[in-house]
Amino acid sequence: MTHATHEQLEQALLVCAACPLRQDTIGPTSYNGTSVSPLAIVGEGPGGVEDEYGVPLAGAVRPVLG
Repeated sequence: MTHATHEQLEQALLVCAACPLRQDTIGPTSYNGTSVSPLAIVGEGPGGVEDEYGVPLAGAVRPVLG
């Protein structure tokens, strides 16, 4: 799967249901920041807090990352 822009990738994520885990979620968890950042921190998988807020690394790890 290839997308020409970050916005196209974001739209594809919003409608994707390829993973069976997606059935029990509120929605996809995506980035929260700029798409041109030189650094990206990738988590293993979103938990309940991340699903609720829709952003990655929003749970217990948030204070650790600052």
